[in-house]
Amino acid sequence: METLVSAYDNAWYHMEAPNNPMVVYSLSFLQTSPSKELLKQRILDNFVPYGDGRLHCTIAKTTDSKQKTLTYKPVGTLDMNYHLKFHELQQGKQTELEEWIGSLMSKPLDSQHPLWQIYIIHNCQGIASHGEESVEDATCVLLARIHHCYADGISHIRLLSSLFDGYQRNVNKPSDFSLPAKSDKNLVDKVAKSFQKINISSLKFFHKKPEGIKKVTWLPSIPLIKIKQIGKALQATVNDTLLSILAGAWRDYFLEKNIDIEESLKLFLSIPVSIRPEELADDLGNLLGLYTLPLPIGVIDPKSRIAQIHRFMGKLKKSSQAIDFFHFLNSLGNESSERQQEIWNSLSHKYAAVVSNIPGLQEEKTLGGIPILQQLFFPPCNNSIGITTGFLSYNGNLQISLATDENIIADPRQLADFFTKQITIHEEIS
Repeated sequence: METLVSAYDNAWYHMEAPNNPMVVYSLSFLQTSPSKELLKQRILDNFVPYGDGRLHCTIAKTTDSKQKTLTYKPVGTLDMNYHLKFHELQQGKQTELEEWIGSLMSKPLDSQHPLWQIYIIHNCQGIASHGEESVEDATCVLLARIHHCYADGISHIRLLSSLFDGYQRNVNKPSDFSLPAKSDKNLVDKVAKSFQKINISSLKFFHKKPEGIKKVTWLPSIPLIKIKQIGKALQATVNDTLLSILAGAWRDYFLEKNIDIEESLKLFLSIPVSIRPEELADDLGNLLGLYTLPLPIGVIDPKSRIAQIHRFMGKLKKSSQAIDFFHFLNSLGNESSERQQEIWNSLSHKYAAVVSNIPGLQEEKTLGGIPILQQLFFPPCNNSIGITTGFLSYNGNLQISLATDENIIADPRQLADFFTKQITIHEEIS
């Protein structure tokens, strides 16, 4: 039986553009390869039935001419040759894996199938998965790519955990969380008008348009306690600290490219914010708002920079911006496909990048008894945005990932090197 896609998930579906598939990616580094039979059984027994059944459905246009939304259309039998795939690296190097992932990111999911795939990638010896040096015992990577309209970042990681040993779905308690019930065209127009005040940047660097060729990289994981200690010493949160490190990395990157940086220069970031209550932790879909943060990359002194970020984030947290944006998405999702595309085309170029920080699993997990050494994820971006940064914690470590469009940043490893430099700088001043 077909069911309607919620208005807010419908809005996330329509963020997709030919040059920017709206797909969340995650990597789980395993000590060795799991059994194909075990993994297939976990997918069918735990993964596919997870939530409301949408993982067994394609996305289709409703046959009701009065409805402007989409429907989940159940498929008969899942084509597991499409949904579970295997790939073997030739050289087993991180750069080879990064290139392969980038090429995969450039391709949309096939709409003839439910919009998700899982890959097992073999011959990953020497891939840096955690710690300060390359981890030789990480020989396999499990990659999941799931469309954002099925699951946001937090629910993506929760869904992925259904494949791991010891998984038990929580029984959701009744929640008083209420959703907006109907479209509000005035709200859509009001929010769209407010975005016109945002000026992405005077830098010509950000006037480039993404062309759809993706590049990715990630840093060796960092003990989360290190970032917490820096933040505590500088009277800031973990998120403030990471954003200051990001700002410093951007500043260093631009200076190396001989791009002049004025002290007042700010880059506007799109920061997804979860409004998901714990009672709905195991639900799929998108319960996200949005913060618009002017990142002060023109500020040279890290202490001043992190103080600025802390103050501004404090104001955002006290404001209604995140929930207002969720209401906006819920209203926009009841508009026609054409109207939604029009809005996203006008809004997305206002941002320089997407930055997403989500809490991951607190303890080490296993799959068929095989330890999962580390996890990371890549948030997507829409339309004119071509740069994303993901922060994900796992078992006491923090993983930083970068994804860029080749037309904007051809080699994100250069930016990653400045991340490492800025982490050291922040340690030294704390």
